[in-house]
Formats: sequence, structure tokens, C-alpha cells
Amino acid sequence: MSGKILRRLVVTDAVAGGRGFLEGTTKVVGTPDAPVSRRVHLIMQISARAELAFPGRIARSAWSDPVTGAWRFDYINAAAKFAVLAYDHTGVNDPAAKVGLIPTPMPDVI
Repeated sequence: MSGKILRRLVVTDAVAGGRGFLEGTTKVVGTPDAPVSRRVHLIMQISARAELAFPGRIARSAWSDPVTGAWRFDYINAAAKFAVLAYDHTGVNDPAAKVGLIPTPMPDVI
């Protein structure tokens, strides 16, 4: 009997993973706003209380595009709420945050 055994490594995130996505841009406010590259952290919110917006876990991290400032997190839990925190690695600007974000369902791909 001959044949090949194919093995595939499938990595899943049972808590933060899913069929949703979040996207946005990082910009320095001005006239006009200037797109910049920043480290963006996606935090899964584990508390519904507004004063506890950040207690949670970092689900993903990425750099935004240096030309457009665009960032996107795919395959995240569409039923969860997330916070996004963008850090200025140059130290010139304070971090920027958005909380209570609900992912958009990803379109079905055939």
C-alpha cells in the first residue's frame, strides 16, 4: 500500500477567533490628517462595565501600513467586543484608543 500522509497544522484561537473583522487607520491629526505607521493592539474586552474597558487580553497585534495608516484584524470573534490601542513608538504623541468595537461579519468565501 503506497500513499502519502498529509499533515496540516491548524492554529485556532478558541476565545478571540471567529468570522469577524475590524479595520481602521492611524493618523496624526492636522490639516490634513497625516497617515502614520503605528503598533496597533486588539484587546478582547472581558468586562461590560465602562470603567473597566481595558481589562481583557491582547488578541492580536499588528503594524499599520506606513503609507496609508490602514490596519485590519481578520478572523476575530464577531460576537465579542474589542478595544483597539495604537501606540506611537516615536514617543511624540500619546496612545489613541477606541473601546466597545463590534466586529463586522466576514463575507462568505467560496
